[in-house]
Amino acid sequence: MGHNLDKQLVERYKDPHLGEMVLRRCGEHYEIIFNGIFLMATYGGRSEREMVRLTLEEIGRAGRSSGLQILIGGLGVGYSLQEALRCRAVERVVVVEVAPPIVEWNRRYFAPFNGHALADGRTELVIDDLYLYIEGARPASYDGIILDIDNGPDWLVLARNQRLYTGAGLRRIRDLLRPGGCVSLWSLTHNAAFTAELIQLFSTVREEKVDDAYLYLAQK
Repeated sequence: MGHNLDKQLVERYKDPHLGEMVLRRCGEHYEIIFNGIFLMATYGGRSEREMVRLTLEEIGRAGRSSGLQILIGGLGVGYSLQEALRCRAVERVVVVEVAPPIVEWNRRYFAPFNGHALADGRTELVIDDLYLYIEGARPASYDGIILDIDNGPDWLVLARNQRLYTGAGLRRIRDLLRPGGCVSLWSLTHNAAFTAELIQLFSTVREEKVDDAYLYLAQK
């Protein structure tokens, strides 16, 4: 695997608001380090893909089988987007990414790994803070909302992302879902308090463990 090889610096990006992002090459693969914390790599992605697959499965159970509108928070290396686009029922995927270099690295380095997902005609890219984006979005706009922001509610690279995992942020996310819609969230850790909060807001909540990640799925 690429992560066992020597790591070579490819690019370094510093932003006064976001901090430092480093792109490293490991053999044929790439890693992103965000403020000194490992964030993602092209040699991973199984849990992200499974999160998207499970989300679409839940939406299908609710009776939605075409024209799906999906919101993805966090572009990453593009694996979540690629998985959503594999579903023929998906009509449009809005991807909100706060960090411009992540977008540039997708186009320059990650496209061969994710099937050139950003170039798909169903993809709509928005460079913005996800919390600010959902504040301005119309209620009942999406069938599925997939959050792969940071490393989940406990292990944050950007402290401000906590807003997405607490009452007001989760209520706003719920309001953006159409009836029967599903929100999924990726986390590096299990969080019983977070699960309890989801149960208060959504009709059904389930948790899945895939590799070292915890996937939370909540349906409206």
